[in-house]
Amino acid sequence: MSSYGLKIFSADGPDIILDSSHTMCCILGICSVEQHQTGIYVPDGYQYYVHLTNGSGYNVDFEMDEDGTNIWVCGAFDSRSYLDNNRQVILVNGPNAWGYGGDSGSGYNQLCIIVGYPMHNPVSGIGISFTGQNNFFSINQASLCAPVVFKGDITISAKDGWRPSNINPHLNFNNCAVFVYSDKQNTSIGIGFNRDFYEHALFAHNKDGVRLNYDISIKVVVFAKQKTINTLSKYGMRIYNSYGETVCDSTSGLLINPQLYSFGSVSHGEFVSIPNIRRPMFIPTSIGGYASFDKYSGVTKQVGFASNGFSLAPSYINHENYEWTRPFNGKFTSNFPLMILDAENYFTF
Repeated sequence: MSSYGLKIFSADGPDIILDSSHTMCCILGICSVEQHQTGIYVPDGYQYYVHLTNGSGYNVDFEMDEDGTNIWVCGAFDSRSYLDNNRQVILVNGPNAWGYGGDSGSGYNQLCIIVGYPMHNPVSGIGISFTGQNNFFSINQASLCAPVVFKGDITISAKDGWRPSNINPHLNFNNCAVFVYSDKQNTSIGIGFNRDFYEHALFAHNKDGVRLNYDISIKVVVFAKQKTINTLSKYGMRIYNSYGETVCDSTSGLLINPQLYSFGSVSHGEFVSIPNIRRPMFIPTSIGGYASFDKYSGVTKQVGFASNGFSLAPSYINHENYEWTRPFNGKFTSNFPLMILDAENYFTF
């Protein structure tokens, strides 16, 4: 963050210098990963990021033979994307993907959220500029804007996990982006399925991917569309687009200094620092898979993240045990880039 810009004083976090490291988080669209052509377009001058509840892992299926029911690893999912000539987001399989979804369908029957944010562009139009560049002139569709609607401490329940609806009934993992910060290096944070509520929830796991049997507290920052939850205040600064719509409110947190980082070459359990980030926050997802089946039993896990407060390490989540399995052994970590934020831009430590 620079020493020059417009300073905004905060009542519930660090004061910020509004400069070119700040931009507006926009949710450009939501789709199923089964779609190749998403129908979601990224405006000129925008960077985009594809967030998946489960980015990578193994799928299992059930099969009957002379010995009865068998469970086998039927495929792996590893999602990728690119922009076509019209800047439409196209979803494709990554190099670790093979087979098919099976009955579990964990890698195929899910939604993905396309997050966009304006990059620095030459000044032209209406908005706010920083030393000849701007992050706000090109925001013309205010309905896409997704500022911070919540930041604070939350508790991940051992029984139920944690869901965005715990802070607002209109929020869920299909309409918002939740960044988490933890300093518990022996604990992995990931998204699993809460069968009692029939929706996804955050869960905490030990290093082997088994859910913890006690509650833990972490910090979260939640981005959601302005129309999902009203974030405008009566006082402060607002930035308007050329249509007179509010695209930024000084009491609504911005997307500050987002960094993309790939963990494809990082060893399991190896903590690494993220360039330009002091206290990393990540959106929980899976970045790989592990499966070990013999003829009688087996286990699958996904690769999520653990944090010691200042660095991140690939770590197991979503440990599942099976019986009567077909032999298979495999593991992988995907190299798709993840969006990382700095908790020091949102919390006072």
